[in-house]
Amino acid sequence: MVAREERSQHRNKAIVLERLAALLKLAQSLAELTKRHTIQENHDRVERGRPIRRFKG
Repeated sequence: MVAREERSQHRNKAIVLERLAALLKLAQSLAELTKRHTIQENHDRVERGRPIRRFKG
């Protein structure tokens, strides 16, 4: 990433670090949202009431 808004190299570095932090936060929230969506989809696919084994007593 490149920042050339300021004359100061240190300020440009700080700007880039802020942008990277924002991108990482966005990526993490997107990953969390995808994970929750996948979990919900798997929950909806569960078949209930169809026993696999039957035991006779």
